[in-house]
Amino acid sequence: MFEPDPNEYTEDELNEAFDRLFPQGFAGSDVFKEICPEGWAKSPWAGAVRREPDEMAKEMTASLRAMETWKPGDPMPVFPSMDDLSRRMKELAEMPLPEPVPADPVEVVREMVGRCLWDVFSDNHDVTDPEGRRLHLGSHRGSAGFLAQYLNRGEATDQYFYLDFYMGNGMADDKAVLAPVYEMIFGRLKVQGYDWKYSFPRLRLVDFRPLKEAIDREKNPEGEYAEYDPSAEFEKAEADRKKDEELAEMRAKLDEGYRESVEAAREQPPPATVQAYEAVYGEFPAGWPPEIEDE
Repeated sequence: MFEPDPNEYTEDELNEAFDRLFPQGFAGSDVFKEICPEGWAKSPWAGAVRREPDEMAKEMTASLRAMETWKPGDPMPVFPSMDDLSRRMKELAEMPLPEPVPADPVEVVREMVGRCLWDVFSDNHDVTDPEGRRLHLGSHRGSAGFLAQYLNRGEATDQYFYLDFYMGNGMADDKAVLAPVYEMIFGRLKVQGYDWKYSFPRLRLVDFRPLKEAIDREKNPEGEYAEYDPSAEFEKAEADRKKDEELAEMRAKLDEGYRESVEAAREQPPPATVQAYEAVYGEFPAGWPPEIEDE
């Protein structure tokens, strides 16, 4: 039976915490006053436009939504075939782009705050309460899903999906423009007595062979002995040895890249989130500047 981690907030506690952080929602009048003190028209986001997704994008999103809610016994969701995707991409390439229309400020702010919250609460960073318990929203994808579900519940809609917030503002050209939003978030965290620990991004390789072997043993616990073949075992051992060498080489390259990126980061201005934390808390968060971690 799954036992919740006592050092982490439950889903109900997370929802209650976000209700306290955003009593009027992600795009309430209080949020607008904080991030747009001179009014929306003078904000850097006033010129935002909206484009309707094409039919192919709608179909793909609908299929992904269906996969998220699929249960045994339900019909399997159907994705467009490769031929359909290729045909639609050719059609779209030949079609003129639709004219953009001014975006709804409430929707712009709501989604922008959601992505900034992902940058703060996810991406391996930690938000903790005064007792040290973590407000952990889940994995990268799980955090995005929590934010989408929270908004859907609060706005009585189903328009938000994890893809709306997945990876936050990772692809944004200029995160400095988001400074008021990050500062607004950290200001609310500070009022609630929460703190934040920064985590420098790092890629790691995971070897799934032990998991696969464990699953195979569970499916066929006697097969290891009943079907023993010395020749096959020798070939498997050789394949494992080569795989171990490849993994070791790849890990060494990742470690080298990690060390270089940490050293480079220490010479550059802090990330926008770290700068916003400093502006609110008056000091850098734990984890900044980054240190090279040993395995």
